[in-house]
Amino acid sequence: MSLNRATKRNNPKANYDQELREEIHRLSFRYPRFGYRKIFNKLKESDWKVGRERVRLIRKQEGLQVIKKQKKKRLLGKSTTKLSKALYPNHVWSYDLVSDQTACGRRIRCLTVIDEYTRYG
Repeated sequence: MSLNRATKRNNPKANYDQELREEIHRLSFRYPRFGYRKIFNKLKESDWKVGRERVRLIRKQEGLQVIKKQKKKRLLGKSTTKLSKALYPNHVWSYDLVSDQTACGRRIRCLTVIDEYTRYG
């Protein structure tokens, strides 16, 4: 055959690309903590012929992101009782240790004590 190269059109692998996108979606929802590298490794294990950068671009186009772990709320200290509200003078007292620095560079530490009801310290 004597055809010019420009006359023959090569259809891109649209079906293959669509199947690949579906597989990436499936793996991304099955493993929500996997990034594009681990998804790429899973695809390689499943005998898909695809590059790592291609997987990254498809995930970016599809808006697939790794779900971040939420940090656990950490309690600052152990409290044996509930915070009590002062009902009368001398019922609840609070204290705090405050430290500061003077103009000449010396360190000052103060213990502040206050009555919660009267706010007198």
